[in-house]
Amino acid sequence: MINLDKQLELVILPDGQEVDYIYHSTKGHKIQTKIPRGNFYFAYNANTGQIKQVTAPDGGKSVFTYDGSLVLSAQLTGTVSGKVNQVYNKALLT
Repeated sequence: MINLDKQLELVILPDGQEVDYIYHSTKGHKIQTKIPRGNFYFAYNANTGQIKQVTAPDGGKSVFTYDGSLVLSAQLTGTVSGKVNQVYNKALLT
């Protein structure tokens, strides 16, 4: 299903299970994804609107840092932990 803002709201999988997408009522960005094994929660930077954290159903988290609009790193905690750094060349390619 698609809402009036043309955002995906619901996917019904071939086995009948559902994936539900919840959006902020005024800002329009996704704040939650409901899947059969639990919920993913999304938090955003209030100043930039960039995603700053994703929390998985098992409590694991991914926290993102930026340089302007470019993702610099993702810090992972939970079942999978570590840090992923992104480096860009002069053409802003990885």
